[in-house]
Amino acid sequence: MPGCEHPEASFPSSHTMIVCVIMGSAIMLIKKYVKNSKMRFVLQIICILIITVTVVGRLISGVHWLTDIIGGILISAMLLAMYSGTISNS
Repeated sequence: MPGCEHPEASFPSSHTMIVCVIMGSAIMLIKKYVKNSKMRFVLQIICILIITVTVVGRLISGVHWLTDIIGGILISAMLLAMYSGTISNS
């Protein structure tokens, strides 16, 4: 970053992890609890758009390298896989 004397830790992208885990788990819960198919579709599209805008925005703004974003997505995928196992049993 311009004017910054010390590089900041950026791997993995915490913004990517947070948005992917929160919106990803929201998608899972929407599938489970929203019965109206049109409303379910709209809410899931909104969650996907939020994920996409955040992840692409972090990359385009130059705050993170592509590897930071990929690392955040992979960690999020692992956390969501663990979470999906807990909600499917309840």
